[in-house]
Amino acid sequence: MKFVEPFRNKKEVEAVRLYLRGKSIKHGLWFWIGVNSALRISDLLALRVGNVTKEDGTIVNKITLKEQKTGKTKEFPISDKIRNEIQTVIKHYGLEKEDDPLFPSHKKGEKGTLKPIGRSYANQLITEAAAMCNIRGNYGSHSMRKSFAYFAWQQGTDVLLLMDLLNHSSPKDLRRYIGITQDQLNEVYLSVDLG
Repeated sequence: MKFVEPFRNKKEVEAVRLYLRGKSIKHGLWFWIGVNSALRISDLLALRVGNVTKEDGTIVNKITLKEQKTGKTKEFPISDKIRNEIQTVIKHYGLEKEDDPLFPSHKKGEKGTLKPIGRSYANQLITEAAAMCNIRGNYGSHSMRKSFAYFAWQQGTDVLLLMDLLNHSSPKDLRRYIGITQDQLNEVYLSVDLG
């Protein structure tokens, strides 16, 4: 498996989101939710209409799901902008059933049921988007989760809180995961400069 890195500035994130949205609004949405939730791609693409809507059809303020890898319940709030985009996707694709995938593939399942887009396709789209946006490096679907962690760390989120959020067991694992480089460590040494 190829090592992928986080997107390290918000302009890159927005460029990729807009590129993906230009291909299809559902692609822009899953990327947007992915970089704002730290969901693994398997959990992200498994989202159903029932995960994001209330009984009256309005969009939830926070998404709750059971993680496939850990079996743990994960809950996270979503912004009004994302809520509006979810509503747009639901209307655009005519998603009516609670069990309809939020990100439907053009391929049909058994008896014509909707299937979600696949992990490898999502990975391919992010790699393509980064290249088309002239963002150098190795990027894929896991870059969304890593980007969330990187930006949270940049904003001063407590390392222990981040470790818990990502289910990491050590600060060293977290450092490697979010791509903290030796250059960044050197900047710390130089910035302290006690005379």
